[in-house]
Amino acid sequence: MKEVERFLVEKRNGGLMIFHKEWLLIEKWESMGIPVNIVKEGIDNAIEGLNFSKKGKIMTVPTLEYCEKHILKYWKDFKENKTGKSEVLEEMKEPENYNQNFLNFLQSLRGNIEEEMKTLEKKDLSIAEKLKDMLLSGIEKIEENTKGLKIKNIEKLIEEIESLDSMVLNKAKQMIDENTFLSLREECEKKLLPYRKKMEEKDYNESLKAMVDSRLRRKFGFRTLLDIDF
Repeated sequence: MKEVERFLVEKRNGGLMIFHKEWLLIEKWESMGIPVNIVKEGIDNAIEGLNFSKKGKIMTVPTLEYCEKHILKYWKDFKENKTGKSEVLEEMKEPENYNQNFLNFLQSLRGNIEEEMKTLEKKDLSIAEKLKDMLLSGIEKIEENTKGLKIKNIEKLIEEIESLDSMVLNKAKQMIDENTFLSLREECEKKLLPYRKKMEEKDYNESLKAMVDSRLRRKFGFRTLLDIDF
């Protein structure tokens, strides 16, 4: 995270304001396994397309949100070189049956939840099992709603997944004991401390909340449900 920040500061030719969305993007890229050097190459490529002043300074402040499509392209190219172009294209091509692909996504999501549960510490299993039951039950209901649904209504299914995700996260916050929650929060505050003075209050609070939510998800074995592409 710090390495990406330093690199972006250099490319911005000056001070840095860390935005809430940028923290979320960095967390997302980390969870996708994108190496830092790929992120740097993507940022470099994105900035080359911006307008420069006569002095050679960037006139538009580049955000990580602006750079994302370039970073993902470099990541795709990197994977093609490692695994072969045909395999990557197979992953990315548009499916003929969008609904079937969505059902496959739900099946994959169910499997990922089961796998992450195996990595948890014993002291977290009691809460995690209850959250898993909520997740799997919710996924099953969404699965039933998916079958036979017209493509034009697929946005409704995505809303249902987001709603399920929020419900389970809120339940986790209710079930965790106060000391454990405060410990997670302090851990996140320490991680944000080097950037605190550079951030506006609103961005800091949103970033802190996002990081605490992320730690809770990891602790109890589930990630943001829409992190996986379908």
